[in-house]
Amino acid sequence: MADDLVADLRALAWIVDESADVNVTVTLVDGSLLVEAADEIERLQRWKAEATEVLERWDEVASMCHPRLGESKSEAVACEIERLRTENAAERALADQLAEALKEWQAFDTLAAQKLVVSAIYAHKEARRG
Repeated sequence: MADDLVADLRALAWIVDESADVNVTVTLVDGSLLVEAADEIERLQRWKAEATEVLERWDEVASMCHPRLGESKSEAVACEIERLRTENAAERALADQLAEALKEWQAFDTLAAQKLVVSAIYAHKEARRG
């Protein structure tokens, strides 16, 4: 429907412009206003398409977070982000602890390395639970 309106506005603008060329003394509508109206409708259509795509993506992201009953999409996404940050921090801590254990192992202190590995794995499990 909007596309038809844009086409009609552009055609009417052309008719008004052509009428001005044949010395029509009374012009009820300025052709440039019609063109501006058609341009604005097209700009709004593009904006609507972009906004629709953003909202569809937002729905996809929110649905991946498995919101609880009564929880807003933004709350669900915020909880998921926090969960991923916590999980990422736990993974990073485990990697750091295992790197320390590797240093001990390379220094031929296998007992200290084994203790570090066990400690790192236990801490990682605790972090994932909490």
